Amino acid sequence: MKFRPLLLALAAAAQCAHAAPPDTQAVEFFNPALQHYFITADANEALGIDSGAAGSGWVRTGRSFGAWKNPASAPAGATAVCRFYSTGANSHFFTASASECASLKALEATQRQQASQAGVVFTGWAFEGIAFTATAPAGANGTQKASVSCPAGTEDIFRAYNNGFANGLGANHRFVNDATLRDLMVDRGWTSEGVAFCAPVQDSGTSAPAVPTSGSYPELVASWSGPSNWETKTLPGGASTETRATLAVAIVDDGTLTGTGNGCTLAGALTKVDGFRVFYTGNVTVAACADTRFNGAFPLKIERLGSGALQLHFGLESSTAEVEVESLLTTATTPPPVPPPATGPVTWVGTVAWIATQSGSGPDTVLAAVNQPLSLTLDGTALTGTGFGCTFAGTLTAGNEGKLSGPVSASGCQQAAFNGAYTQVSLQRESGVALEVELDKSTSSGQTTTKARIRGVLSGQDGTGNPPPPPPPPTPPETPPATTGSWSGDAIFLAVQRQNGNSTTLKSAHETLTLVLDKGALSGTGLGCTFAGTLQVAGSGLTGTATATGCSDANFNGAYSSVALKNEDNGAIEVEFEKEASAAQGSIRVTIAGTLPAGTGTVTPPPPPPPPVPPAPGFVLAGTWGASDVEWTVVTRQSNNQQQTVTGEHALSLTISSGNTITGSGFGCGFTGSVTQPVASVQVFVATLLAAGCTNPAFNGSYSQAGLHASDEGALELEIEREVSAGGGAKTTVRIEGRLTK
Repeated sequence: MKFRPLLLALAAAAQCAHAAPPDTQAVEFFNPALQHYFITADANEALGIDSGAAGSGWVRTGRSFGAWKNPASAPAGATAVCRFYSTGANSHFFTASASECASLKALEATQRQQASQAGVVFTGWAFEGIAFTATAPAGANGTQKASVSCPAGTEDIFRAYNNGFANGLGANHRFVNDATLRDLMVDRGWTSEGVAFCAPVQDSGTSAPAVPTSGSYPELVASWSGPSNWETKTLPGGASTETRATLAVAIVDDGTLTGTGNGCTLAGALTKVDGFRVFYTGNVTVAACADTRFNGAFPLKIERLGSGALQLHFGLESSTAEVEVESLLTTATTPPPVPPPATGPVTWVGTVAWIATQSGSGPDTVLAAVNQPLSLTLDGTALTGTGFGCTFAGTLTAGNEGKLSGPVSASGCQQAAFNGAYTQVSLQRESGVALEVELDKSTSSGQTTTKARIRGVLSGQDGTGNPPPPPPPPTPPETPPATTGSWSGDAIFLAVQRQNGNSTTLKSAHETLTLVLDKGALSGTGLGCTFAGTLQVAGSGLTGTATATGCSDANFNGAYSSVALKNEDNGAIEVEFEKEASAAQGSIRVTIAGTLPAGTGTVTPPPPPPPPVPPAPGFVLAGTWGASDVEWTVVTRQSNNQQQTVTGEHALSLTISSGNTITGSGFGCGFTGSVTQPVASVQVFVATLLAAGCTNPAFNGSYSQAGLHASDEGALELEIEREVSAGGGAKTTVRIEGRLTK
């Protein structure tokens, strides 16, 4: 997955005698399907990832650490952090080591020459520029060694490696400021690579203060289940055993946990969650196991991956044995909202995007594009807050769908463009512990227009208070995509030029995008462009092509080979336009992405599908189906029409219950899902499946439409397929197909 880099060029500057506080935050993202982590210090890039510009599945973990985009503001002795991307590993790499950066640049030059001579695509580590500036650890000149130390007033940012080069999972690194979380990554099979760089110690700037809390865990209240790996080792150097089994766990508000798996029963409790509300610790007692080595009391660690997945781990190591259980759990239920407190204020904190631009007769000027802390306090509808030097005040009113809106003023801001009155304000409670924030303003003076945007999601803190109105009822099941309607809203327009391994942002702007659909015929406007195209229904979305003319930035004119619209809540659509063109100076990739609310026109879905046809008399879908020669295929297509296909035969087993639930395993994967409905004939069925833990991580993720066909000979023919955009024009299609018998 190749991100569309939105990094602003960092000008070389002399170090200041007195360093300013960090001018941005490096925020962390995670993709459960890829099992990859990513960090970015650029607010535009972070918002682009939120809107799907980097492909589907990326969620914020809530973690961030302070950094500098402007090297002149960094402390003396700070170092530039180099950023690399590999299409082969489908991952980014960051290093504060000047020697490591130089070595990778030299390796890139050599490998590019070798690839050109061999007539193949270069897939190694490509230098993308300077990601941000950070404080270098002392004692190792920025290299990752266990003996280095960070200066006073800073904290260690540890680097962990997933050993992806050796095991074929795609090399990936994670950067964390928590030694306990680093140890958990090691428990998962990652390698600790010591201290990568240092970050200023701060009390906020994440999705919650850095102070751990305990006693209430509403965001985890649900029933969770998924594949788990139960492993024992005899030490030193003795035999090991490994068992795959489904683990089912239920968690209630006070952190009490119960569950079953691998013949065992579990009972325990969470005792603490970090300030990010993503990393939980506690204890669990395991009993009644057929393998008695798993019986006993263990420390428990849970990491929350977005709203719908948990990574659970417990185990112990002694001088004679090691016991370890690792699980990836998902839930089909939504945790209930937190009950409204009785009286008093409620504070919401987090890291959000602060973006300010200025336009006039010449090119647009970016005044700020950083991630910075924001703290807002609501006492009923009275709003106060602070962030990025600003002091906020306003009085809001409740509107439709639980939104709060009204004028808000800001003063004393570190960047003057954020001072003044915000007339477009929207605060909406997303869940019991989250508040979505949008503050926009625009001012004009002569021919100059200055826009300021503050966007992000804040986490609610413990205490009493009067929160915003409760969230709307749960979203109904996904409806067919609309083929008629109008939408208008904020979108990011991005044009990036790539030359000799370097990326230059030609245009990065938030502009209004308006789209109209008339039974698949697409028209629209935005950034001066006039759009026209044709879309077709594909699964739960619409895909097709479009052309753009008359754009105020010529890079956006031309044919878009990939246009995708996807349904969102309340009639909104998620939009992504993509095109890439060769230029005299390398290539230019153009992306338009955003989520547009429904306009004033009607939104009409296509006709409903015909009613389900019941199965043929005597046919029984329930049972265990399997085969040893199922084909597992990965096809990667590059923008230059290069294609790579990897196919292998592996065993697959699926068990379908009388209630149409599905569990299964194969090629290291654990499958869960259900048969949703019969389609077209009496022996064809559609199912949804979720795969995790696969030997090849490309197969991890959700399959929204798996096809099952009962043949005349009594076999069950299976075809599962999903496609993931890998960025840079690359797309990966994974397919599992075969003939299963009982």
